Amino acid sequence: MEFNRRSPVYEQIITYFKERIANGEYKPGSDVPSRRELAVLFKINPNTAQRAYKEMEEQGLIYTEGNSPSRITEDRSTIQMLRKDMIHTALDDFIAVIKPMGLEIQDIIPLLQKKYGEEKKMIELRDVHKSFKNKNVLKGISFSIKPNEVTCITGLNGTGKTTLMNSIMQLNPIDKGEILLDGKKLTHQSFEKISYIPDTLKMPGNMNIQEAMNFMEIYYQNWNKDKATELISFFKLNPDEKLKDYSKGNQAKINFLLGLSLDADYFLMDEPLSGVDMFAREQILEVFTSNLITNKGVLLATHHIEEVEFLLDRVVMLQMGAIQKDFYAEEIRETEGKSIIDVMREVYQS
Repeated sequence: MEFNRRSPVYEQIITYFKERIANGEYKPGSDVPSRRELAVLFKINPNTAQRAYKEMEEQGLIYTEGNSPSRITEDRSTIQMLRKDMIHTALDDFIAVIKPMGLEIQDIIPLLQKKYGEEKKMIELRDVHKSFKNKNVLKGISFSIKPNEVTCITGLNGTGKTTLMNSIMQLNPIDKGEILLDGKKLTHQSFEKISYIPDTLKMPGNMNIQEAMNFMEIYYQNWNKDKATELISFFKLNPDEKLKDYSKGNQAKINFLLGLSLDADYFLMDEPLSGVDMFAREQILEVFTSNLITNKGVLLATHHIEEVEFLLDRVVMLQMGAIQKDFYAEEIRETEGKSIIDVMREVYQS
């Protein structure tokens, strides 16, 4: 969370909680972090966290029983009133901007409906938790993957990047939270809109490229033959050669070929440049500036930030399974004069 200088930090924390209670991200009765945990998470003074929690208890947004953790209110009337208040505040702000323009309401409503539909298009993670045995791998992950944005998740080894992607694809059932696609819960049909490109090629090595493409066409309704043909030509691959006979760099290209040839809205890419030679990397990176991912939402996990920094719109930094920092690259360049690598040094080496 990034704090502004226009209002006290404790008020911004309260607003943060209100928004998440109102939109359902924080479920009624669910635990909230302790005051100390919140202070560490947001890098604020514990007294500020304490003041925010005291105010939220007085407003009935959270409650604490004995020595148990604080919890989100279960009072439906309080939640409904909160939603109404937030709607009225948003409408007041909107009207204050629109009214002086002299626009007619009948002209505004169709635009609002269209824009509202566009805003709902995203993959959204809300308070996602995942553990293996006694190890918490994902701890309350919340962020979104939006169309026409390249979002990068970074972190040291073992911070949960691959687990996060596997969770989106429902390869790992999550313990808590929810993952939404365009505002709805994931279903089997949802995965026609999402393509997952893992860190290694998963097809049997005795297949050739053409056989691998035939396999994809059988199992995926959204397979695009024309796009596959274009990518074979772009990567200069021989469709009759067996997969096992290709170098690691060329196998990475084939992996991209199979993933990008799906007519999906979102692409998840796990370490696409890992172990790939310089020339193969250059070709793979060219894909990001082509029309193949125009208007698509991309989630990228990579250690090669220095090579992809110019492509990235948003960066979500994981540490010990939690989001340590979430920011837009251009915004932090303009406001703080820092590159993504500068921010990574601050977070991971502090």
